[in-house]
Amino acid sequence: MKLHAFMTDEQLAGPQFVGSTWDTWRVVARLLDGDAALLLPSEVEIARKLTGRDVLPSVAPREFYCVAGRRSGKTTFAGLMAAHAIAQDYRARMRRGEQALCACVAPTKDQADILWNRARGIIAGIAMLERQIIRETASTLEFAHGTRLEVSAASFRTTRGPTYCLCILDECSYLRSDDSAEPDVEIARAIRPGLTTLRGRLVGISSPHMRQGLLWDQYTKHYGEAGA
Repeated sequence: MKLHAFMTDEQLAGPQFVGSTWDTWRVVARLLDGDAALLLPSEVEIARKLTGRDVLPSVAPREFYCVAGRRSGKTTFAGLMAAHAIAQDYRARMRRGEQALCACVAPTKDQADILWNRARGIIAGIAMLERQIIRETASTLEFAHGTRLEVSAASFRTTRGPTYCLCILDECSYLRSDDSAEPDVEIARAIRPGLTTLRGRLVGISSPHMRQGLLWDQYTKHYGEAGA
């Protein structure tokens, strides 16, 4: 199931994302699905402003970077993306006993806790998904269909190895480390190989901060560039 359908289905996340507050994020969901052709004329104008492009992308992107201000709903939308990713069944593409990991990484434990609460709240509102939970800790959910949601503070050392269905770098412009001048770049490098098996998506989402690092690099390379 595509993200937009998951976001609007009354049996899934739909009741949690009603009203005009989420109009722009519904447009984002369409773009992430590669379904710009399904946008209404009023939504096309929103999409052009968001992307800086006259010709909108027609395929689902493998990486998505979003600069959005505080109280814009970006962390809740990140929680939605996490819930959508762990709701899918990847078992046909994995070895027996392997889990598909949705990793949500934040600069600090406090920020990670906020992201966890948003994702957990969305999952709690979806009865058919809640019933699939077989194990829960303070920062991890495991599901009977072979997916796992894990929320943590950032570390590029601990992100190597898993098979990812999605990885979200929340507030990635604020990542900091004593071990690296560009921890967000290092984490992205560590994660990308793990996304290959399931064709998972890497997401960087943040309030604007520094004119350097992963989010700034992607913005300067791709914003307004057709086909990028």
